[in-house]
Amino acid sequence: MTPDELVGRKGGRTVSVVIPAFHGEVAAAAVVDSVAPLVGTLVDEIVVADSGPWEDRGDVLWRALAATGGDLVVFLDGDVVDPDPADVSRLLGPLLTAPGVQLVKGYHRDPAGGGRVTELLVRPLVASLSPELASIIALIGSDLAGTRDLLRSIPFAPGHGVEIGILLDTVAELGIDGVGQADLGVRELRSRPLAELGPVARQIVATLLERLGIEDSQAPLTQFLSEDDGYRCVETFPVPARAEEYACRESRSVRT
Repeated sequence: MTPDELVGRKGGRTVSVVIPAFHGEVAAAAVVDSVAPLVGTLVDEIVVADSGPWEDRGDVLWRALAATGGDLVVFLDGDVVDPDPADVSRLLGPLLTAPGVQLVKGYHRDPAGGGRVTELLVRPLVASLSPELASIIALIGSDLAGTRDLLRSIPFAPGHGVEIGILLDTVAELGIDGVGQADLGVRELRSRPLAELGPVARQIVATLLERLGIEDSQAPLTQFLSEDDGYRCVETFPVPARAEEYACRESRSVRT
């Protein structure tokens, strides 16, 4: 549906768009510019969320949600190289047209061949531990939209576990029929070096296990990073999942 058609479906509901700026405002500026023309019609407000001195995705997204006022909230990836203005409409479409859908996960095709953590780690784990999620294409994708009532009712996991946590909590509360999907087409993302993906994956595993009631060791991920004179040992601990903290923290470090 076109933005104008979706405006008619909004009724009296309002829409907030959240754009995390994990790599600075300059990196997110293109995404902001792509959404700005929709303000006053389909979109009612844009919130740019700065991670401050720590890059804790869960913390940033929770604080951003607390700073918004929309009945429907869209989270967009702020690291997109070539953002498409139609992404907001695509993510909102199922929320406005499909009865029962309260969360929409966007998926895309990356010409550079992204999705390494998803395909090598998360999807095999889901097949073993939570097969009801097998139909979800972007299991840990950061482009999503949800109703405010749903998002406020579930805890946001810390770090990079936030997206899989939101998905698992939604399915636990509403079933898989409460989740819609939106095709965002072809998209180029800023790729992370392989060494950075290990800590990301460790946090996702910790959250997935916690949500499924499986005890995690909370032991650190040990990596051996190649250097000129050998290897450097690096340990990264998962952030403890203290969901109750996010329910009571004061919203700060968020700018509109």
